[in-house]
Amino acid sequence: MKLKLFLCCFTLLILASSGLRAADEPSGKIRLNVTVNCPDLHFVAFSHLKDQDETVWETEMVMPKKSGQILIKKDLPFALQIISLNQIPVFISGAQDVNLMIRAKSRTVRPTVNFNGIEGFRQSLPYQMDSLYEISTDKLAKMNLEELIVDLKKLNERGEVLLKKAGVVKPAELSLLRRYTGLLRMQIKQTYLKLHKDNNTLPDNFADWYLKGEGFKGTDLGRICREEMVHNYVVGFEEGQALINPAASRFEKWAPILQDKNQFLIKKNIIPFYYALFRTKGLTSELDEFYPKIRRALTNAEDIKAFEAFYHTYENLQVGKPAPDFALPDTDGKLVRSSDFKGKMLVIDCWGTWCGPCKETLPLFRAIAANYKDSTDVAFITIALETKDGIDWREYIKEHKMEQEINLHLVNGSKDHDFFRDIYKMNTYPRYIVLDRKGNFLDSHLEHPNQKSFKEKVDQWYKEKR
Repeated sequence: MKLKLFLCCFTLLILASSGLRAADEPSGKIRLNVTVNCPDLHFVAFSHLKDQDETVWETEMVMPKKSGQILIKKDLPFALQIISLNQIPVFISGAQDVNLMIRAKSRTVRPTVNFNGIEGFRQSLPYQMDSLYEISTDKLAKMNLEELIVDLKKLNERGEVLLKKAGVVKPAELSLLRRYTGLLRMQIKQTYLKLHKDNNTLPDNFADWYLKGEGFKGTDLGRICREEMVHNYVVGFEEGQALINPAASRFEKWAPILQDKNQFLIKKNIIPFYYALFRTKGLTSELDEFYPKIRRALTNAEDIKAFEAFYHTYENLQVGKPAPDFALPDTDGKLVRSSDFKGKMLVIDCWGTWCGPCKETLPLFRAIAANYKDSTDVAFITIALETKDGIDWREYIKEHKMEQEINLHLVNGSKDHDFFRDIYKMNTYPRYIVLDRKGNFLDSHLEHPNQKSFKEKVDQWYKEKR
């Protein structure tokens, strides 16, 4: 009897906790009935959350019928969000119908929008706030900081009146809508900053106030499916950080995001930027320094695993690591190995006749190489990624009188190409690689020859007999 009673209580406890979670995180079928009255509107972009962890948005292009009506039935995994229909924000807080009438003379003209139905007023809250948080540029240009603070305070108060009128009382809903007003507030701040910075009328105490009340705690930003607005908010925060510390790097400006462990922004902004730098510059000291900081800020095991895997794939390209040996054909078809150059410093230009920037910097690379033409301690070679026949490559070499130089050919899609691409992480062209006399990396992502540091580093390594 006691066991049965315990099991019943345990089951009720599970059901109760599930019910609480469901109440906090509503999900269900969202039915959108959108009537569009705009002559040249060919589709409606419908943006919403795609997954449960609130870090992925999905945008669908929906074609209206001849009648101008659009009907969308969608099971949204996380219903508490602000979806977007052609940049028209709609507040969704559960399984419900959304009835919209959009009218505009053309797609370039701001439309008028009517929200109908029982939930219409609540659904329209972000749209109403868009209209509420507007201060003309002329007015902003003439305002001092104290006047701006007063105006924003009034707008915030009016926003709270709207929330009260709509009966929004649940903490999660309040938090999301207040975050949305924060994005609108940042837009006003950014405009004020630009206007007064350009006119040299920015108040001395502006930097201290600019970021006051702004931050990245919570998951609300990930539920606002308006990419440009969210991006501008992050940019605005970076601008504020730059006012406080002009010398701060971009990663340093993002420190508050890492401290707050905002998974949405870490995965949407920081990690893609980190990966892009990695692919173009290799493992720099800055990237190495921020690796553990980003790693500690991630909370999902799969995200951590993927981030670690990416980092470790580039570890073998660090300074001092042995460069993998490769063998590629020259213009005569003779195989040339990288190990053939051991005992010499080896400077490599990876390029292609199809690559405009490659052809711009190749003459600069050759000019630097010409300074060392009589040296037996250094070799300069080019590796071109080309088609199988290599006709364009051979013609280019002949036309530019490169026959006396060491030019190697990498066939796109071949085993050699796949090996070279995977081992050397060839994600961008042109790419410059330097090996020391022992065949170890001096730099796997050297700056381009049009930068002063390229020649300075090569000259320095040569003098040091690296």
